[in-house]
Amino acid sequence: MSQHYTRNTVSAAAYCPTCKRSTQHQVHDRRIGPCTECIERRQMEHESFEERAGIIEYLGNIDRAKAEQWARLQPGQPQPQPDQTSMFD
Repeated sequence: MSQHYTRNTVSAAAYCPTCKRSTQHQVHDRRIGPCTECIERRQMEHESFEERAGIIEYLGNIDRAKAEQWARLQPGQPQPQPDQTSMFD
């Protein structure tokens, strides 16, 4: 059974299946919301992705879609096979 909180509750400790431990969660409309650590992690990943794509787009003088494709790569992943043109054409 889910627990309901008072209207002025903004966060509460709860188990997070992603983090696999008890963490602070947001409370929305008297119900438990997402884990604050997971939210912060997603925001940092998104900002990091946007930054990498912007740098690749600027330095490589390529279109945004190609820059995003290269920015999605994580270290250790195989590089995508280039088409007829190189990344910097």
